[in-house]
Amino acid sequence: MLKGTSIAQIIGVLGTLFLAKIYGASAFGVFGVYLSLISIFSVGFTLQLDYGIVLSKKEEESNNLLNSILILILIIGSIFFIFYFLFASFISKYFSPFLIIISLISSIFLAQNKSIEAY
Repeated sequence: MLKGTSIAQIIGVLGTLFLAKIYGASAFGVFGVYLSLISIFSVGFTLQLDYGIVLSKKEEESNNLLNSILILILIIGSIFFIFYFLFASFISKYFSPFLIIISLISSIFLAQNKSIEAY
């Protein structure tokens, strides 16, 4: 088990170095910001309720929780989009509008994927 984990970590580090070399510091920095944003947003979209799916004892309870989480993701995602469009002029001073919109869309898909995987 330790050998497989170690090899996976080495491949991840080498892949990161390879991508940084190919794309350069600026593009790789934007990629890092993108990954950070979708990680933060996806946690906010699910409110970490996807862990409750694993802990539920009954199949019906798991189904209800998954449906509730998927609806919650859409509601919170819509709120984030409305918030972004209300404060777009302020937010665009610090981040690219394209980066924020793509991050929000990606976060919705990532949050849904995490919830379905937990099911």
